[in-house]
Amino acid sequence: MLRIKSLFNNVFSEFSVHTIIKKGKTTVIEGTGLTLLNQSGDAAGDLILASTWSEEPLDDKVPAANITLNTVTHIEFTMTEYLTEGKYSLRIETYYNGEGNPPRLEPVVIKFPEEITLLM
Repeated sequence: MLRIKSLFNNVFSEFSVHTIIKKGKTTVIEGTGLTLLNQSGDAAGDLILASTWSEEPLDDKVPAANITLNTVTHIEFTMTEYLTEGKYSLRIETYYNGEGNPPRLEPVVIKFPEEITLLM
């Protein structure tokens, strides 16, 4: 199960049906097996937003510098500010293969089951 929490007025709000995230605000993803790891095993994997409002969805990665916490149960990041307001899908791509193991050969893709709405 994945849950997204977003910071509004310095209070984390949890959303289950319709998730709203504000640009530039702290966002937390909770779940299991979430550790972000790239293919070479030396940096974070990818948090990817894909527009769902355009005819040709475009993928955009959250910059690694925006990721402030990266554990097996929590990912915390500052939402990208340059994206257009609208609806997006969110997915995680990681090569994490458990503590002490080499990275997987193929990524594990975890997709948040609901659309998120990105606002100013």
